[in-house]
Amino acid sequence: MDPEVAAAYPKFVANRPKWVKNFNTSVDLAAAVCVALASGRVKNSMRGRYLDCEHDLEAFTTDDAQKEILAGNLHTLEVRFLGGLPNDGGSSSNLFTFKE
Repeated sequence: MDPEVAAAYPKFVANRPKWVKNFNTSVDLAAAVCVALASGRVKNSMRGRYLDCEHDLEAFTTDDAQKEILAGNLHTLEVRFLGGLPNDGGSSSNLFTFKE
C-alpha cells in the first residue's frame, strides 16, 4: 500500500487484513470467467450486468435463464438520485467540449 494512503487512512490499514480475508476466490476462477464471457455465449443476456465470478456460469447459458434475466431485468446495479434527479452525466459530460 502506498505510504501516503496508509498515513491518511490508518483505520483502513488496521482493518485491511480482516477485510481481505473475505476475498478468497482464486485468480484462476476470475480469469476463467473472463474468458467464458469473452466467448460471447451469454452476451445478449449479461452485457452490462453484474456477475459474481463464483456464480455458476453454466446456469446463465440456457435459453430459459437468458430469457428470465432479460424479462426480470436481473443482475443489474443502479444508482437512483434523491428527488428523482436524472443521471445525465452531470458536469463531467462537458469535460471534453471545447469552444473556440
